[in-house]
Amino acid sequence: MDGRQVVPTDLASLIRDLQEPTSLGIICTVLVVLLTTRFLTGGSSTFKDGSKSPPLAPYWIPLLGHLPRLYFSPSWALTRLRNRYSEGLFSIRVFGNTHTFIFKPDLVATLLQQPGSVADKQPFARHLLVSNFGLSGADVEAYDKAAADLQRVTEEYLSGSHLANLSKATFKDLKYAAPDLVSFNSYPIDHADWERLANAVKVAEDAQDSKAAKTSTMAVDFVELIKNFVARTANVAIFGADFIENFAELWPHFWQFDNSFLTLALNVPIWVPWLGGQRGRMALRSVLGFMREYHDAWEKQLNQENKEPRWQDFHTVSPLIKARLEVFRKHGLSVNARASCDLALLWSLNASSTSLISWSLIELYRDPLLLEIVRKEIAPFAKVIQPKHEFSVAVWVPPKIESVDVDGLATKCPHLMAAYIETMRRYGGGWSASLLREDMTLKSDKSSYSLKKGTFAHVLNDLHHSDPKSFPKPKDWNIERHLEADQTGKTQIASMGSVRPNDGSMTLSDDSEITMRNVLLFTSVIISLYDVQPPDGGEWSLPWISKGPVSSSLVRPLRVWISRRVTSENVREYLENIMGEK
Repeated sequence: MDGRQVVPTDLASLIRDLQEPTSLGIICTVLVVLLTTRFLTGGSSTFKDGSKSPPLAPYWIPLLGHLPRLYFSPSWALTRLRNRYSEGLFSIRVFGNTHTFIFKPDLVATLLQQPGSVADKQPFARHLLVSNFGLSGADVEAYDKAAADLQRVTEEYLSGSHLANLSKATFKDLKYAAPDLVSFNSYPIDHADWERLANAVKVAEDAQDSKAAKTSTMAVDFVELIKNFVARTANVAIFGADFIENFAELWPHFWQFDNSFLTLALNVPIWVPWLGGQRGRMALRSVLGFMREYHDAWEKQLNQENKEPRWQDFHTVSPLIKARLEVFRKHGLSVNARASCDLALLWSLNASSTSLISWSLIELYRDPLLLEIVRKEIAPFAKVIQPKHEFSVAVWVPPKIESVDVDGLATKCPHLMAAYIETMRRYGGGWSASLLREDMTLKSDKSSYSLKKGTFAHVLNDLHHSDPKSFPKPKDWNIERHLEADQTGKTQIASMGSVRPNDGSMTLSDDSEITMRNVLLFTSVIISLYDVQPPDGGEWSLPWISKGPVSSSLVRPLRVWISRRVTSENVREYLENIMGEK
């Protein structure tokens, strides 16, 4: 027999099987269930008081509801539903539970003003601690007892005078690290960790474009360079010098963990390879291992049993971490539980801020005119000096930052602040989820909506930030959206408008204020000291962007050329130093 007859024979056999009464019955039953579910679900109900239920999006599969649509591309699915429902909110069903997504600003404000007795954020944060941060079931009860105290001390030490002191400590570390963002050295052995992770390569002088600065130039993966530099520099003031030095290899695992965050939150099985569940869980195990070692060392230190030379600088740890340790010990949390809670804090303080700093820099360097406006604007608040030295006049020492007034940057530099707000709108995120403990009503100008006890209410900032009805051409980065005249009409100010920062609801750690300060601080210092351009003097071209819960990332590296910034002021101060030596 010719082997080609196998195909029609199999097809004929399949057709005969499908024509069997049992097979036809199953197929017809499934089709009837799917079609019936699709046409009977969806819509909105009106109650006696005139309020409505949020419009429910129809679905096809009983029990699973909208889960199949969300599983593979939640951002795409939710954006489509936002575009369909102009009311400013919509509901979906998953495993029989109702989840309402709210994106109209006045409705969002009403929800977020509710006390925890009405809209409880704790269940969502607890879920993430288990699914994403490795909290074991045996530790959940102890965590629940400590949660209120933990949230209270975290909010206390990330605000007011404590935050001001933390910013000063961060600047102290940044001041000495910033001149070494790139070494301009040809030998990888002489590169800093962040340079090696960014695949830094010195550009030959004869390869530099005529437009490039006539100084040493390095080719780097820009986002990798910035986020690793920021993470290693900013966290010294929080977790201490030993944490950074002893765990230099932590950060690649941390970024993989961050990339897999949504996959972990959805509990995607490890046998689904294309969603990164296996890679995410491996990264989680690695970063949890570092955190356990950190808290093991702390426990030995507090029990006066620490004899390891690699753990001798606990005095550099912030009051924030020490206050959280007191809460951990007070409520008897295990070392494993402490590691999970502080991994949540580490993620909250770094996932958003490192991304926003990278994107702020990319957008400013892509716009030379705006870059010069911002540089001139920040000059009185981010002071650059030309250091004097004892070497010969042939030795040129690069400029360095003498001081930074972060409060001045926030209040007196509208273009910089507008750049931060627009970066947060375009590339930021934020997700707040609450379990409703009581019935509540959300009122808008024309309608009111009743949300029922036992349902879930979600606020995803990006649903509003990317809405073309609120922000025309939402994929364009444009700071003019946030600049307006003050009451006198003579001075420009930056306005947040309806843009919302990530408020840390996912980890019950409100990091919005420290994130803003770090973005302004690191952005100002780096643009004051460095120039960045595309390789070979070409045009800027950004790869595809991937949206996460609190940040955006590039799907492939962005290679750039980076060189020290040379200004007429640098040259003048250098010449003055030479004349002084003579």
